[in-house]
Amino acid sequence: MRPEITIGPPLLTINQGQTVLACEPEGRIQSGTDKGLYFRDTRVMSVYDLAANGASFKLLNAGPVSYHASRSMLTNTDIKTEDGTIPSGVLSVTLGRSVDGGLHEDIDIANYGPRKVRFNLEILIRSDFADIFEVKAEDIVRRGRTATDWDDASATLRTVFESGAFRRQIMVQAAQSDSRCRYANGRMTFEVEIEQGGRWRTCLLYTLVDGERRYAAGTRLRQLRSRPRR
Repeated sequence: MRPEITIGPPLLTINQGQTVLACEPEGRIQSGTDKGLYFRDTRVMSVYDLAANGASFKLLNAGPVSYHASRSMLTNTDIKTEDGTIPSGVLSVTLGRSVDGGLHEDIDIANYGPRKVRFNLEILIRSDFADIFEVKAEDIVRRGRTATDWDDASATLRTVFESGAFRRQIMVQAAQSDSRCRYANGRMTFEVEIEQGGRWRTCLLYTLVDGERRYAAGTRLRQLRSRPRR
């Protein structure tokens, strides 16, 4: 009998110090999996999704470019908008991430279509603050208290977890964005408008907090010197 050979689900992993990001190649973190952003053995981000008017992007190519950085190349599926449907393959989306203290994330969107496009870019982020060993054992026990708030002036989403003397926190700030970031229905949302041949960019800075000690992301994405592996 021939041995059965199986391949697990695709995984993209980068790390630096005590911070590890494990996600799908397109950058997504789905609920109910062991993927996530881990900081000091705690999963501080358990869900991540990037969409345009509710439509997901599809993967073209992705891979780590070093142990601490990755790049994912995406394109759009059909996006229904009030101006009509944006056809599949019109947009090029580059998602670059680098772990350095916190997490630095750059999103760059180019419009290669024949006309201007308008849509809402939506980023869903959730945190369960599960212990890494409970995640691996698939036996997560809910405990403590979690609170989330949004500061409109600084465009920062903050989620705090407390259980007795144990405290973890993740702050996500939309910085250097080409349009204003708002928060509604559990999502960070941008009103994106890109002329034909134009580009749109935003930068998300993830600050991770252990008690009173903060680990801030670098304000610039660490240089990605090599191409993603196929």
